Amino acid sequence: MRLISDCSLIINNITAEDAGYYITGIRNTVSYSYTSVYLSVLRVSPSPPHVDPGRDGDVTLHCSLMRYSGLGPCEQNSIIWVDERGSVLLGEGDGFVSGGQNNCVSDLMVKHQRRSKRRFTCQVVEGDRVEIDAEYTLDFTAGTGVRTIILYHRVGDDVALQNNVDLSSSNCSDVEWIYSRDTSSASHEEFGSGAGRMDRNCSLVITNITDGDAGLYESRLRDKYNTVVYLSVLTISPSPPDVDPGNDGDVTLHCSLVRDRYFGPCEQNSIIWVDETGSVLLGEGDGFVSGGQNNCVSDLMVKHQRGSKRRFTCQVVEGDRVEIDAEYMLDFTDSSLTNTRLIIGWVVRGLMVVLVIIATLFVLYRIKVKRNNPNNQPDVQLTMYQYMNREEDDGGVVNYENDVDLPASVRSTDQ
Repeated sequence: MRLISDCSLIINNITAEDAGYYITGIRNTVSYSYTSVYLSVLRVSPSPPHVDPGRDGDVTLHCSLMRYSGLGPCEQNSIIWVDERGSVLLGEGDGFVSGGQNNCVSDLMVKHQRRSKRRFTCQVVEGDRVEIDAEYTLDFTAGTGVRTIILYHRVGDDVALQNNVDLSSSNCSDVEWIYSRDTSSASHEEFGSGAGRMDRNCSLVITNITDGDAGLYESRLRDKYNTVVYLSVLTISPSPPDVDPGNDGDVTLHCSLVRDRYFGPCEQNSIIWVDETGSVLLGEGDGFVSGGQNNCVSDLMVKHQRGSKRRFTCQVVEGDRVEIDAEYMLDFTDSSLTNTRLIIGWVVRGLMVVLVIIATLFVLYRIKVKRNNPNNQPDVQLTMYQYMNREEDDGGVVNYENDVDLPASVRSTDQ
């Protein structure tokens, strides 16, 4: 942005982010005057962004009007598509399907048309007046040279994103990979040859991937795009995260597919659960309750099943084809054995503690006795070997036989 001599604001090469509300004011000693400008920006983009019509078949065109939010939503039918003849494209027709208008966005799906070129125009209209328009030409006669790859992987996989580069005339020092987690924003991360993430074929290698690695990867050779890779990542996690199936009862499994937002929401019933027999799990059944699918997430609640092991598989399907799947094993048997071992271990530890206490008390008792008997005289032990005859005469004297002689130090002196 820059100001010129007449105080106008110049914005070169505008983007959608430049749309909004601009205001300028002039103040003098008497009054204050201002001018406000609402800048709206129209953009047409294909999905995927670098689609090759000559190879990749059908293409969806997105027409979006970015403008100041204070102006409210766009009126219905204010953004339309027309073909080369100026005919308005509605519903489904020759080589196209209109996706209709959603707020300030209108989509048009163009079917693959071999050996042809098609030009489509997005128009923003107000009454009978066209406020602005933008054209987009799809060339189905030849490829653009950009290779588009769609990959599915599980969390923890190692991935090599292949590069469509001719190494006979180039080397990896001329190649740059650009990663965008959200292709609707301007944020991105660059991986050059010095980053140590490219192999000898200039492929980008990512080890032990997470769902945070999902998104759009673009390869450039001398500032020209040659490869586009969409990486989608499938993950399964239990809830709560550290649940013990054998001890904590029911378990909920979450299956989520993280992918680039250009693909839009996941189609209903495109993420399903199957059991060990391959049966699709719907509604409520033997030991499970399906939570259904919400966008790109599907939940399955598994009931506690004592003494059993269950294997559940989450599948991402497109038509009759499984794009990717991931298994999760619930073991309801190990925890009880572990708990038994723990209980036995604690009992043994308790007994050992008791034995140590008894031994300590016995030693202390022996020490005390020795202190009270400094002459090392034998302990007094009165043992009755045999109770022979107990008679009481008139004088009240009790006679015992086999009485034990006492040491002199403890004999009674009362005669």
